Formats: sequence, C-alpha cells, structure tokens
Amino acid sequence: MRTITDLCWADLGVRLLLRVRRFVCSNQTCPRRTFAERPGQEIKAYARRTRRCTIHLQKVGLLLAGNAGARLAQFIGLPIRSDTLLRLVRAIIVPTCSPPEILGIDDFAKRLGIRYGTLLVDLQNQRLLVDMLPDREKATGVDWLKRYPQITTISRDRGMTYAQAAREALPEAIQIADRFHLSQNLGERLQRILRRLHPTLQEIFGKSATRLLDSSLALKRWEEEKQVSQERRMAVYEHVLALAAQGYNQMELADQLHMGRQRVRHYLKEPPTPPIYKQRST
Repeated sequence: MRTITDLCWADLGVRLLLRVRRFVCSNQTCPRRTFAERPGQEIKAYARRTRRCTIHLQKVGLLLAGNAGARLAQFIGLPIRSDTLLRLVRAIIVPTCSPPEILGIDDFAKRLGIRYGTLLVDLQNQRLLVDMLPDREKATGVDWLKRYPQITTISRDRGMTYAQAAREALPEAIQIADRFHLSQNLGERLQRILRRLHPTLQEIFGKSATRLLDSSLALKRWEEEKQVSQERRMAVYEHVLALAAQGYNQMELADQLHMGRQRVRHYLKEPPTPPIYKQRST
C-alpha cells in the first residue's frame, strides 16, 4: 500500500491509497530479489506526491521560497515543511541553453547600498536569465566573460566596472548602452545644451524661452553648488546695501560683517557675478 498526496478537491485534502504489486525474481544470480509495480509517469518510484502536486508546490517555492511558501501551502491544503519545499525547487531540471552571443549585463541590490550582484541576460533569444554572479567586481565579470568568447555584443549601463571587465575579457566585443541609459544620456545632453544656450534662446524667443527649460529638472551637483553659492553671495550683497543705506561707511561695514574693505567696496560698486567653474577635459 502506498499513500500518495494529490491536489485538493475544493477545500478537502486528497490522499490516494494505491495498492501496487510486488514481484519476486526466482533467478538466483539476479542482484534484485523483488520488483515493485510502476504506476506510470504521474507517480514516480518512491514518490509521495503526484506529479501535478509536485509541480504545484515547486511553483509556490519559486514564488515565495521556503518559509512563506510553506505557510501558503498549509493554507491551500498541501502541508509541507520549508526544507522539503526547497528540495523540490532544487530538483527542478534547468533546461540547457546555447551560449549567448548578445549579452545584457546589469547589477541588482541584495542589500541596497551595501551588497550587489550581477544579472546576465541573453538578449538575442529573449531569455530572461543566463546566470547570476555573487557580486559586481571586475575580476568576477572577467572570469565569467572569458568562458564565452562567442559573445559579440554587450549591452550594459554606464558603470566603468562592467566596461573594464568587457574590455579586458572580450576586447573585440561591441559595447552598447541599454535603452534606459541611452534615453538618459540623450535627456541630460539636451538639458545641458538648452542651459548653455539659454541667453541665445531668450534673444530669439523672448520670454517664451523660459518654457523650454523645466525648473523642476534635477540639477547636476556642480550646478547645485553654483546656485547655492550665488544665492549666498546675493544675500551678503543685499545685506551690505541695506547697512550702507543706514549710513555705515566702508570700514564700519568691514568690521561688522568680518570681511575685507576691498570686498565691501566691490559689493558697493556692483552685484556679484555667478562663479565660473572650469570644465575638465574628458
């Protein structure tokens, strides 16, 4: 007698009591003395569940892993331990695939800001995942890429780690930007061009040129620093003018504001100009 667990019927658990025959071999030289009857593909040898019940639990394990999957299985009438559920997941046969030629590489966060891994995707065959690497270090990427010399194209983000790994392991492979970073590069470049040419646009379009620039767009770090620095200069400039209107001379202004007389004289002469940052060669 074998007890086989099957899928539930409505809210009732189902157990199959299966009577199988056992055969005895009369050949004395045979290493096996007894043979059990095989029910078929739906119930494998030594199995305690039907095939469809096992597939159902494997899907639960893939979606929710061990503890959460075991709680859900208990709720739907298929009680199972978390370790057993993970063993069913590990028993899934992963189909073999041909080595990728067009590879997508990107990182994912195991713990945001602390630990990261790497996802490798076959873009040519639209397959979701080729492999996963435990980190995003250059050496790990180089070791993996060297095992697949047939890769001709690598789609990646703008990080230098993956670029250096691809350049070292596959120097002849073409490196391209993925869709997200391609559109991001285009947007940032267009934003810089519009800001640089804003005075010219004002001459051409007048006041309507301000509509071309969205004030809600995020500034670059050096642009934020430049804006904050100019606001601080203008606050000091307005303070100097207010004290000068009250009758303070240049020496009294310098003593009260703790600045040099030359700087006070410059503020009284004209408002401060925005700071100029020299662009480094790239």
